[in-house]
Amino acid sequence: MTSWSRGARAPDRELPDGSDTLRWASDLAADISLDEAFALLPTQFAAFGSFTEQSTQRLTSEIAKFCQRLQLEGVISPRLITPVHARRFIDDAVPVGTGYAVPAVATQYLRRSAIRTFVGILRSLHLFDGDPTLDITLPPRGEGLRTRQFEDDEELQGRIWSRQTLVETRMPSLWALGQATANTGETAQITIGDVALDDSQVWIHGSNKREPRSGQLTDWGVEQLRRRIEHLDGDLNTRIVFDGAHTGASGQASVSRALYVVLVRAGLTDDPGLRAGSLPAWAGRKIFEQTANIEQTARALGVRSLDQAARIIGYEWR
Repeated sequence: MTSWSRGARAPDRELPDGSDTLRWASDLAADISLDEAFALLPTQFAAFGSFTEQSTQRLTSEIAKFCQRLQLEGVISPRLITPVHARRFIDDAVPVGTGYAVPAVATQYLRRSAIRTFVGILRSLHLFDGDPTLDITLPPRGEGLRTRQFEDDEELQGRIWSRQTLVETRMPSLWALGQATANTGETAQITIGDVALDDSQVWIHGSNKREPRSGQLTDWGVEQLRRRIEHLDGDLNTRIVFDGAHTGASGQASVSRALYVVLVRAGLTDDPGLRAGSLPAWAGRKIFEQTANIEQTARALGVRSLDQAARIIGYEWR
């Protein structure tokens, strides 16, 4: 029985780091084991960047538990994972005192996110097809009546599933701009000339409801935008993600539809509180956690009201 831990390595093969991972994984696509799949996680998590150590550890721990359960059920390859395996793990009872109890909704969400993260990473490496959690719905985490910010594990799902193929650039760029606080209307306006990759900054033009401002790109976002810009024609006036004639309602609608596609891919549409606005709200919450300053958060989000900023990030400050 394998002892699962973060950074575990396959016992009989040398695992590569960095760019060699894709080639190595492709070579093993036919026979990769759970051990080898799990051993890919540290390198792949590092590639997503700007993801907290605590969140990474939580997900890695749950993925390890899932792999343990799969091994006990005789599953030796990730390609053999089915929706039944996923459902059993999500619903597995938790120890309480001297007995066991049904897992809390938060625990079920974490377990489902762990599975989606695991298979999403393997899918991006062409080591897995489909999503065994696709039809597994859970009760909404929030009230469902208003937009809430993504949890870290949900935002990671977006990063993973925004890039359906190795050559896709538009969807990951949409996600990268949302990470910098741009909403759907603002995202449609952003051009190549607005992006300063060396400074990890993007100029956000604002809108009727948002002030113009500079947005901070994540390390992952910088890489996605670099790939996108290399794919485009290089003219500084070329818009990054919207090529229509106008950037008003049509641009916002185009970006909203594209982000919804990512949410569908990531399996995040069963909670009505998760919408396109959940991504800039997540970014605002991160800024508040780093600064503990609601005024700075409001400026970063481009909103004129401290109360509005607090509502966006789900902060009860009065």
